[in-house]
Amino acid sequence: MSILGIETTGKYPSVALLKRDIKGEPKFDDIIEDETNYLEIIESKDEMNSLRDLTAILEEILNKTNQKMSDLKGVAVSVGAGSFTGIRIGVATARAIAQSLDIPCFSVETLKSFSFLTSDERVDLSCENFSKGQWKSPCMPEHLREEVWISTIINARRRQVYGGVFKIDAEKDIISGQCYLIEEYLELLKSKIEEYIKNKKAKANYPRLKVVFYGDGIDAYYEDIEEFSKLFFDGGINIVIADEKNRYQTARKVLLNGLKLFEKGESIGYEELTPNYMRKAEAEQKLDSEKKEILKKAEKDMVL
Repeated sequence: MSILGIETTGKYPSVALLKRDIKGEPKFDDIIEDETNYLEIIESKDEMNSLRDLTAILEEILNKTNQKMSDLKGVAVSVGAGSFTGIRIGVATARAIAQSLDIPCFSVETLKSFSFLTSDERVDLSCENFSKGQWKSPCMPEHLREEVWISTIINARRRQVYGGVFKIDAEKDIISGQCYLIEEYLELLKSKIEEYIKNKKAKANYPRLKVVFYGDGIDAYYEDIEEFSKLFFDGGINIVIADEKNRYQTARKVLLNGLKLFEKGESIGYEELTPNYMRKAEAEQKLDSEKKEILKKAEKDMVL
């Protein structure tokens, strides 16, 4: 199944594709164990240049995998949140490819895409065998099992983030993705962790909890996260910040998410593929504010 992955919501646009020389139809579980042998990825080296670079890296990855555009059987794209311009470029490109080739689309939520950990990340986090968010190594004592939550925060500026918390491979939403003030988001996460601790105390052999932060919101609000982590030093909760090589948006995760959607039969037509900005653009917010002021003035004038 030759599915193209497109990521344009972050600083560096990237594309990913299954290698052509793979025999048979590999399953998602096979690929997630060693995706470096299955996937090819190319990333632009220039920041915020999706419009200029996307076509070039698409051609490059097709050449590198010895494939043609007509070989594609589906296209997965990150639909947001993130850079408004990047989202529009990625979605428009995916729609054009899908329409011209008559192939399905896979709509990938940017925040959730981070929950699709690569094999390297699983090793880095000492989690070699995840299943539904838990480490299930057969040789591991029951009391050492860990449940892992992926906390994604993308900088929305002005102390705001696009945030959400998910189990591994998006098995469950702990906190639904939307736009929050960073303080509001961390307070909500705190309440979810406290609820988890309460349940852990009430049940025997309840797995420990590890919360891993991803996204460029880390760069903007690192100190806030650091202070937040101190709340749970004595609670047996492991708060982890992803290292820089795995922290940001990548087409590799978009493609993994797309493959999962393919296996679940959750494709859509190109006409159904739409951006998910999660909030209005600043220009629209400003226009709305100006309209409200005009209406207020008009109402005041009518009273007078």
